[in-house]
Parts: sequence; C-alpha cells; structure tokens
Amino acid sequence: MSEGDSLNRRYLALVVLVIAVVAVSLIFYLRPSGEVSVKEEEYYWMTVGGNSSRTYYVPIAPSPPLEEVYRCTLEGRVVFPLVADSSRIYLPIGDVILCLNKSDFRELWRLKYSGSLLSPPTVSDSYLAIGGRDGSAILINSTKGEEIWSVPLESSVLTSPIITETSVIFTTNDGLVVSISKLSGELEWSYKLPGIISSPSASREGLYFSLSNGSLLALSIQDGSPLWIQKLGDVPLTSPIYLQNRIYVAVGSGYLCILDSKSGSLLEKLGPFGAIKQVSVGKDGIIVATPFEVVYVSNGSKVWRRVLPVSCLVSSPCRVYVTTLNGSLAVLSKEEGDVEISLNIGGNGLSWLAVESKRIYIITTEGLFVVFKGG
Repeated sequence: MSEGDSLNRRYLALVVLVIAVVAVSLIFYLRPSGEVSVKEEEYYWMTVGGNSSRTYYVPIAPSPPLEEVYRCTLEGRVVFPLVADSSRIYLPIGDVILCLNKSDFRELWRLKYSGSLLSPPTVSDSYLAIGGRDGSAILINSTKGEEIWSVPLESSVLTSPIITETSVIFTTNDGLVVSISKLSGELEWSYKLPGIISSPSASREGLYFSLSNGSLLALSIQDGSPLWIQKLGDVPLTSPIYLQNRIYVAVGSGYLCILDSKSGSLLEKLGPFGAIKQVSVGKDGIIVATPFEVVYVSNGSKVWRRVLPVSCLVSSPCRVYVTTLNGSLAVLSKEEGDVEISLNIGGNGLSWLAVESKRIYIITTEGLFVVFKGG
C-alpha cells in the first residue's frame, strides 16, 4: 500500500467519525427532554394529552385547508377520548375497545371487557393498557386485540395508565399506585396516595400526581419512592404537565402553577384566568382554556384571548385546534388568535380532540367520529 493510499484511508475514516459524532449529537439535541412512551420521530395520540407528559401539544400538525375524510356514528356511548399509534385507532365505547385500521377505517378487532372504564386507555408500541371499574388492570396485544394479562387490584382503576419500556403503571380509586411488569404481569412496587384528582404525568425520572389535599407529589418512576411533595395552597384542577424539567398544574383559584420537576419548588404562578379547564404547553408558550375562553401566554404575559365555548383543545407551534360545545372545530392562529377556519362537526355537548401530523380526530359523547386531513 502506498503512502497516498494510507493517507486517503485515514482521511476517510476521520470523515466517517465526524459524521457519526454529529449525527449522535443531533439525536440528543432534538430528543424531547424527559418524555416516556413516545419516540422523538412519533407524534401519535397515545394517551390522554397525547403523551405521558400530558402536554396536549404536537410539534407537527395539519394546516388548512382541512378535508373531511371519514365520518360515522358509533354504536354505544363514548365517555373517553380515542388513542392511536402508527397504524391503528382505538375507540373506547361502553364496555368495548374498538380497533380500526388507520388507512381505511375498517374494523380490525374489538374486545369486550368486564365492567366499564373510568379513564382513557394508553397505547405504546404493541401494547394497549386499560383499567376497569371492577379493579382489573389489563394489558392487551394491540395488534391482535388479545389479552396478555389481567391483574386484579383492590379498587377501580381511576386514571389513564402509563406505559414505560418495562412496566405499566396504574392508579386506583383509593389512591393505590402500582407498577406491573409488562413481561410477566407481576407487581413491581406500590405506593398509597392520600387521594388523587386526575391522571398522573411522567418523565423518565418521575411520576407526578395532583392530590385532593391541595398538593403535588412526585414519585420515582423506577421504584415508587417519594421524591418530593409541594403544597399548592388550593385544589389542583388538571393533570400535571411535564415539559423540560417543569411541571404545570392549574388550581381552583384560577392560577397556573409552575414547579421545578427536580425539587418541587414553586417557580411561578400565572393568572388568574378563571376556572381553568385545560392547559396545553409547548416550548413556544402556554395555552390556557376556561369553559368560555382560550388564552395564549408567552414569557409570562397574556398575548391574546379568544371567546369560545371550549370542549377540548390541542396546540402546535403555529396553531390552536379547539372543539366547541356547540359542535364545531375552530383552528386559531397561534400568533394572533384569529380564527383561520371553523368547521361544523355536528351534534352538541362534549367532544374530544386528537391531533397528529396530518390528521385530526374528533369523537363526541353521542358517538360521532369524524376525521379531517390537512396539509
């Protein structure tokens, strides 16, 4: 081998090494901080709030114009929002989970379970987790609709489960938090809460609970040991939201409390906003919804407010998507709050919204299921 060939080989090896280092650095730079259950390239509606951080925020979302691509009326009363993964949609209807193919909306399977649900299901990879009023903690093969295991708990499963890489975490009506092995169905750890308000959120390190005694509690996601507890001075109204080492939770006095997820210390209180119904948090700001108003907050200040009878909302970097109590879908400009488009869904009352990169799913308590496709 000549000296020139040797130098060329060394140069090529150096270039390959530099490219590899840059690629790895980009992966870690772009990776969402602390999220569980959702890979960075996937923006599916996998649980209530979209992900286990409960942000109600999607980094990629459909842009107008919107085209209605599917509509049907489901048989049975719908009491919780749908969830979805890369190829399937899961609809909780009465005592049945109905699974549809995403491409053509044909039924793939349906599973009847004992009792009724008290909270939405959660899907991750090939697993679907549900909890019943009868105290059953159930893990399902989401591809086949077959039960993997069912573990009886002491009381009704109250909150939406959290699925991690190795475990499924359930919370019961009497405040018992249990972590169950995905593989074996065996109990890994448990912790008794004094009283829970809503579904917890999760990071890679912790589980965060809104408690009925006016506190926020953090547990280790690894072993259930308490990390910290912080008194909020009022009863929490929403599930905690986790984003970038911050916890966001609304309280009864109309304020939005922001805490440090590592220590639990209170960093800021925004508001008051009134009776906060829902909060959406992204890197570009916060959307706060009351029953009759949507407010955009950036850098601690209110940027705009829009009067709407809110049922459910999801935000993205450019837009806010709102279903209303009078049966419409409103798409707002995030910069100004202007209504870019308003579409009649049909029906009245509560509806739930799930937003992905190219689709918007809407389901109502009356069983109306509508899908829009955007740019």
